Amino acid sequence: MIDSNWIKVPKLLPVLEPAGPLARRSLPPEVLTAYPRRSKVRPDPEAGLATVEAIVAALAILGESDPTLLEGYAWAAPFLDRNRWLFDPAAPAAGR
Repeated sequence: MIDSNWIKVPKLLPVLEPAGPLARRSLPPEVLTAYPRRSKVRPDPEAGLATVEAIVAALAILGESDPTLLEGYAWAAPFLDRNRWLFDPAAPAAGR
C-alpha cells in the first residue's frame, strides 16, 4: 500500500510502474471528510479524506469496523456523524 497525496502521485507512478500493474482502489464518494482543508500554497481540494478517515472507512466497508482508531483525532465526532451510514446500515448516506 502506498500512502501519498495527489500532488506527488505523478512523480511516484513512474517509480512504481516497472514493478508491475498497480491495483487501484477508491472509497465511495459518499464518504465525507471532517478534516478542514486550509492550504496556504495550493487551492483546497474539493474532496478527499485524512489518512485515518480513509482507514476507518475502508475497514467499515470491509466489515471490520473499528471507530476506536479515531481516538485522539480532533475531527472524530464530525467524521462519525457525517458517515453514520458506514457504522449503522439503517442510516442514509449523504447525497443518497
